[in-house]
Amino acid sequence: MKHLFRAEYMASICKSSVVAGFCASIFGAALAQDNNLVEPSRATQVERDNSGLLTGYEAYSLGDYQTAFDVWMPLAQRGNPVAQYEIGNLKLYYSWLAKGIGEISAREWFLFSAEQGNADAMERLGYIYQMGLGVAFDHTIAREWFQLSAEQGNANAMERLGYMYQLGLGVAVNQTTADEWFKLAAAQGIGPAALSEGERAEQFASDSDVVEAEIAYESSDIVSAAGDETVG
Repeated sequence: MKHLFRAEYMASICKSSVVAGFCASIFGAALAQDNNLVEPSRATQVERDNSGLLTGYEAYSLGDYQTAFDVWMPLAQRGNPVAQYEIGNLKLYYSWLAKGIGEISAREWFLFSAEQGNADAMERLGYIYQMGLGVAFDHTIAREWFQLSAEQGNANAMERLGYMYQLGLGVAVNQTTADEWFKLAAAQGIGPAALSEGERAEQFASDSDVVEAEIAYESSDIVSAAGDETVG
């Protein structure tokens, strides 16, 4: 499964039913790859899942997160990796929906999706461990997930790896390796290498503040590995 889409991206395309047919064609092709190689019953299910995903994305684009959740949840429960990823995002960023999501955490939904090869879900798992969202800070685990995601072409993971090597988060500082990851991310329009010199300096200063805050947080006596149950 080479192409998996984030809600923000699909929402920007599928804003109305006018383009639903177009979205279905490109989304279905990416998700199902070649339906000629899929048995008829499976192809029909893929088409239904794609239709449901698109309905959810359209609701998401309108700010109707509850409807997006209601549409995606049955797909996620059936094992659809894209729906699992999106349910993870809803639980991570819109915790007020947690009442309808049950006991499965955002991290677990991302893990279900990542186990099926979803590079976006791998990047989110790295982010959860990097930021300590519902789990203890663990830059080593974060780097491992970012690495897996980046190797599949995820530009956000490439950017995060660049910062990890630049700032020494869980690895020895290595500006050469950092620049390599930044360059790969920039090729997709993501990261500091795609910014002007002034913008890079501003971004670096901001990230340095984040690192200092993480260090202070990690060394405090109130850190709990339990965290928010809707995330971890």
